[in-house]
Amino acid sequence: MGITVITNRELLGHSIKRTNGAILRDNRLVAETLQCVVCGAHFELEPGSGRQRGWNTKLKGFTCGNEACTIGLPHDRYLDMLERNISPLQAVHEYETGIRYN
Repeated sequence: MGITVITNRELLGHSIKRTNGAILRDNRLVAETLQCVVCGAHFELEPGSGRQRGWNTKLKGFTCGNEACTIGLPHDRYLDMLERNISPLQAVHEYETGIRYN
């Protein structure tokens, strides 16, 4: 008994329009997932869970609710922020002004 996360490219024969992937357990579809436009993580929508997830109008996609993802950086800028170990606020300032921190 294993859990597998797959992407839409691997979902043969399924017509899932708004999801980005699925979770399979013993080759049975258990849940559909969305992918965060900032960090790239896959997550389930769980109504009533209290998690603050939503649609980013600037990037035109869902966010996972992680605090760093609510700031609205594109995925490549988010990865750059992690690699350079700078704060999310500095990353947003760089993105909006074009001024790069050392």
